[in-house]
Amino acid sequence: MNANYIEAIVSGESCETVCIETCCVNTAIVSVSSGVNHSLTTALHSIEIALGVINEDFQESNSMQQLQHLQPFRIVIYNAKGVARPLFISSLQETISVYNPHVLIIT
Repeated sequence: MNANYIEAIVSGESCETVCIETCCVNTAIVSVSSGVNHSLTTALHSIEIALGVINEDFQESNSMQQLQHLQPFRIVIYNAKGVARPLFISSLQETISVYNPHVLIIT
């Protein structure tokens, strides 16, 4: 398969919700790693996303039926800011309804 790959890297702890939305893809690989920065007393998260983007060569070599199943891909990275806090569930539900993600990563 001949595809171009786009890589998005989100490192560190973000206070904001990050939504990565792509054009039509045929492959998505998500890698997540976490650690602790002892000097800053904070968690560190590294999320790498590689997306196989559909190009002309792929379209020519595959049937229309296969291409119909391809779709844009949404990945949301959500900082829970503490799952024990009272507003966590309602805030998470609102985030899901706004972004409608295919993949939700909670940090």
